[in-house]
Amino acid sequence: HWAALVFIGLPLVFIMIAICCVFGLRAHRPAILPTAFKKDLSFFPPSMRMSNETENASATSEAASASNADLSNPRRWWSAPATWGLGWFALLALWAALPNAQWAVIKFHKIDKREHVGIGGWSACGALFKKDAAWAPIPLSGSNATIHLQSCTADLKMRCANKSTFSTIPGANKEYEKSYYACSRVDKTSWESFCLNSVQGCGTKHKEQCGNITKAMARQWTTDYSASGTKWKAPSADDYVHNPCIPLDSLCTDVGKVTSAGTLGMAGTVFFSLGLVLIIGYAFFTESRDLSKVLMAAAALLMLSWMMLLASWACFASVLGQSTTCYLQGDHNEGIVAAKGEFGDIINNNGSYTYYFVVGAWVVLTVVIGLVVQRMV
Repeated sequence: HWAALVFIGLPLVFIMIAICCVFGLRAHRPAILPTAFKKDLSFFPPSMRMSNETENASATSEAASASNADLSNPRRWWSAPATWGLGWFALLALWAALPNAQWAVIKFHKIDKREHVGIGGWSACGALFKKDAAWAPIPLSGSNATIHLQSCTADLKMRCANKSTFSTIPGANKEYEKSYYACSRVDKTSWESFCLNSVQGCGTKHKEQCGNITKAMARQWTTDYSASGTKWKAPSADDYVHNPCIPLDSLCTDVGKVTSAGTLGMAGTVFFSLGLVLIIGYAFFTESRDLSKVLMAAAALLMLSWMMLLASWACFASVLGQSTTCYLQGDHNEGIVAAKGEFGDIINNNGSYTYYFVVGAWVVLTVVIGLVVQRMV
């Protein structure tokens, strides 16, 4: 999905910047432009033509009067550049964001070895899905857990025994991380309790070091280890370029509104695109002919897009409080667990950039519609 942004979105942005630069130089520094860039194409409105300046510089008073009359043309739409310019930037943001699996993300701390997952309107993508996913084993408890903890924390105990201020030296956190991942058969709470109570003589920052690990791993969901077998089958390597994807309902249950948000967002983007094309056509040709019906059609399409994007925003916002079960890696990256909780607690930051781009585009579209309505009245 990043290919859509890199090979379509970014070139379009650069092309728009280049066009703006060319017209800026045509207006203020035409001497440095090649001859080809100084030509006035037949469909250019008077405000974008270079010939106007040359004619005005050598024109007689009669020509000046004609020019003044042209400037006062009642059909000229002075806010047209702001209207279609704002629309273009909002539309580019939508086309760049919506195809990507970035309505939401599940990301982990840098010391956490679990794979990040991107959630799109129809699929979830990430390196997690490159292999068939087996369920994580149920953590040990009681005496079995104690035996395992005594064994897997032996290296940390030895380092503390060799240096009483071990927890305060630079890089000590790496040894605490190694100890945590070595204790893969117990949950993070059991490891932290054993680290605090049974690993002694590590120095003044020992409590902080133990707590930092579990704080980094902590998530606001309830973990269920009761399932067995495999959750999904990895897609073929021929089916993806960077990271594989699986259907969204294979990752999380009861989040169909994310798909609704994606569908409404794409529909709103299509109507936005059609409306903006009509706006640009109207802006270029309105001085020579009556295109009021074209402007009305553009306004109708933009209003339809406005409603679609608003509905998309509302759909995604409403799913944040939905109770769901998402199938993610366990604390030690030892297999898949069922993470149960509200969708907004499982993902990061209540949404990712696709969601924010939809909201931002809706705000910009509101301004664009206001300028169009002002023109109509």
